[in-house]
Amino acid sequence: MAVMTRKRTASSELSDDTKPIKSPRSPRIRLVHIPTKSKPAPSFLGDQTIVTIELQSPAETTNIPVHKNFITHYSPFFASHFSTSDHLTIANISPSTFNIFISWLYTQTISQPHQLSHPDINVLISLWLLADHFLVSKLQNQIMAMIFDKSFSGYIIRETLIGCQGRCWKRCWWRSKGVEER
Repeated sequence: MAVMTRKRTASSELSDDTKPIKSPRSPRIRLVHIPTKSKPAPSFLGDQTIVTIELQSPAETTNIPVHKNFITHYSPFFASHFSTSDHLTIANISPSTFNIFISWLYTQTISQPHQLSHPDINVLISLWLLADHFLVSKLQNQIMAMIFDKSFSGYIIRETLIGCQGRCWKRCWWRSKGVEER
């Protein structure tokens, strides 16, 4: 959603919602908070349009039907494409990773079929890359939170070298949560 602004000439014109926010670091920087309305969450009520995503891999082709309002709500990439078409062909994406993505669209939870615990770190990385490709930032943030959650803490420390960027990220994550470094 694009937000258009106009140049403000006097602070008396600003409403309470759009008063300038002064930065504590530099008095010259003026940030203006412009309230925006978020889109309502998708639902199964009302008219339902089904779109088809065709996954092409060297071994097979798979057609996946998806509710248009769900896939376009979370991804500007899909919103742009499905505004003019109801079919999309995607090459070189694992059907299992894409199915986890589709499951996330409907449930907002990351889970693998037939698995009780958290997904494997390699699955999470593949899913994060898929979310990056299709501009699904909410999923990317959820994956990063899972990676830095306690369930993968030991894995990151065990599998990385001292001074590695993964350890630095984990250290910053712990500090942001107010937890002493381990």
